[in-house]
Amino acid sequence: SDLVLQLRVERVYSGVRGGILAHAMGYGKTAVMIALLHCARSSTGAASASSQGNPAKVSNARAKGQGPVQGGLTTGATLIITPMNLFHQWISEFKKFLGDDCSGLRLLPIEDMAQLRRITCSDIQSADVVVVAAPFFLSRDYQEHFDLVAGVEPHAPPAVRYATLRDF
Repeated sequence: SDLVLQLRVERVYSGVRGGILAHAMGYGKTAVMIALLHCARSSTGAASASSQGNPAKVSNARAKGQGPVQGGLTTGATLIITPMNLFHQWISEFKKFLGDDCSGLRLLPIEDMAQLRRITCSDIQSADVVVVAAPFFLSRDYQEHFDLVAGVEPHAPPAVRYATLRDF
């Protein structure tokens, strides 16, 4: 008969703030991450960050097209940054593994500036997972929008941009 050994490791992750999972294709990284996110949400409930920060201040400034915003936007969402060619695959993998409703996991895909303009601060705060296509952060539209929100002067030299963003 076959002998089967099963090893179960349990850990308590308190205050984990990020990480990178990288390996060759086909090792199940996406499935592992989706399972981890689903289990983490199931064990802790919905994101509790919506009661933190000052969302009204951010929302009002965004609605008026003003900047800079003081106080930031707090969210408990996990940010997944994907290569452009895998952006839609990540969204479909959530549905594949968790069902069309993603088992209650709230996904917020942001592929381009048009999608960013359609979402609200409360959308970000209520999301469990924000999936963003990596090239989005390099787009000129996003850079200009970020500079406006962060209070960076237009066409500021890199050293000035860095100093402003570091203090943001």
